Amino acid sequence: MNRQFEDRGLGRKKLPVEKLKQCPLCGSLNARKNENCFVCGWHGQFDTDQEMLSLALQEMVEQCPGIVEILGQSPEQRKGLLQRMLKILKRQKDDFDIAA
Repeated sequence: MNRQFEDRGLGRKKLPVEKLKQCPLCGSLNARKNENCFVCGWHGQFDTDQEMLSLALQEMVEQCPGIVEILGQSPEQRKGLLQRMLKILKRQKDDFDIAA
């Protein structure tokens, strides 16, 4: 395992690269169960090389260190986080609608 992930609090937990695939068009990481890329809509062959996915995940963590906390949480905790994030986005949208 990459030492960088250990230093950020994941310890020896296995990274979820086996559940990911990467869009060859835009480079976004997607869940393997997604039929289309959630960013660009690509529908076709995705990259699933474990080493490449690990590097992409490492790059994502470098760009957004807070993602480590999410990766270390159980699915139940992530659901709550997602709900909170959606609530914040909805609030921002409502604020934008009022200002417009």
